[in-house]
Amino acid sequence: MSIFADQIPMLKNKTTGCKKILLKVALLCCREGFRRNALMQDAKSAQVINFQKVRDAKIEEKRRKYERVFFKNILGSYCVAEGHGLKAIELVDLSLEGLSFQLPEGSKNLDGITDNKEMVLRFYFSEDTYIAIQIKILNKRPCIEGGSRYWRFGCAVDTTLQSYDAYKHFVSFLGSYAERSQQDKGELKFFFF
Repeated sequence: MSIFADQIPMLKNKTTGCKKILLKVALLCCREGFRRNALMQDAKSAQVINFQKVRDAKIEEKRRKYERVFFKNILGSYCVAEGHGLKAIELVDLSLEGLSFQLPEGSKNLDGITDNKEMVLRFYFSEDTYIAIQIKILNKRPCIEGGSRYWRFGCAVDTTLQSYDAYKHFVSFLGSYAERSQQDKGELKFFFF
């Protein structure tokens, strides 16, 4: 204490009680400075970004975007409802374990599609060829997309059937495509013969 008091000339002239109070205040200020410093270090370390998580999120977003384009423009998707024939559906998402699809709220294709029902789903890659997989509808929930109301169905995919292997490769292709594809910005010209 005496070293600190000697360094501040006005403390020499004050009473011992005043010196103690000023020393306590000085110590509290020092402690607060250390705390603030520690908090700043914590804040800096909390701001570290895990680039792998960001990269994975971007790839997932890109995959979903490409899936939607693929589903709407290239792939025909239908479910086979017993006694109701083929029902056109709109695929929303695919994964190795399951998939989701949706139908507009007032669609006539909703007939025969219910919770806990097992159905065959067909992916048409051309007008007359398809891959069939067995699904089980696990849930049905309302959703709004693009200002329109839909019923969205969550399904589990039967992994024991032979056709699952082709489905698995298709899902894998979509993921790889989203991860490695590049956008054509029109920098090269096409020449036709």
